[in-house]
Amino acid sequence: MRHSVRIVNWLASLLILFAVSTTLHAQLTEGSIAGTVTDASGAAVAGGNVKITNLQTGAVDDTKTDNIGYYRVLHLQIGAYQIRVEAQGFASPVWVDASGNPIGTAFMLAEDANRTVTIALPEAQFGTPGPGWAFSVVLTGQDGFRPDQARAFAATPADFTFGVCAAGGASPICGVDPSTVPKAVDVITPPGVSQATELDPTAGPVVIQPVPVP
Repeated sequence: MRHSVRIVNWLASLLILFAVSTTLHAQLTEGSIAGTVTDASGAAVAGGNVKITNLQTGAVDDTKTDNIGYYRVLHLQIGAYQIRVEAQGFASPVWVDASGNPIGTAFMLAEDANRTVTIALPEAQFGTPGPGWAFSVVLTGQDGFRPDQARAFAATPADFTFGVCAAGGASPICGVDPSTVPKAVDVITPPGVSQATELDPTAGPVVIQPVPVP
């Protein structure tokens, strides 16, 4: 049976609609928005980018969450707002079989100092790697609004969106349908295979080559 562990280098987005209003009789024209951002495990998201957009005027205010995930924006005009929070890091790994069915719990240790991620799987369920085994390691951008949690590509980059090529670009990849571009942003390739070749959608369907265990 083929198993896979998906590691997501996430650029998570949380979209919220919020209304700033007052019930006081005084002529108040300003309000504030504050909140605390946490991930799926309940841990605080520090250093997250918070973008607050007034839906009537289009005015934008930007701030960041602090070390406990808290943010606050003052002096906002009374009205309806859209709040988007974006942060970078590593999401928890997902361990599934070839059909996408969950198998068990994968444990992850991320070390910011040396930019490494270690994945640990229960040997009783996973087995002991040896000759004949092979691994495919793919990093994707996270999109919490998609069923597969992987961020797709648009024709050109924009806020919270990956782009196939720069606006006005003339590279052959600019003519590729974004929906056919692999959602991978990084991949480990076996010896003799380059990332540029493996992830090139202009050469046909992209197939990730596994790295064999000696």
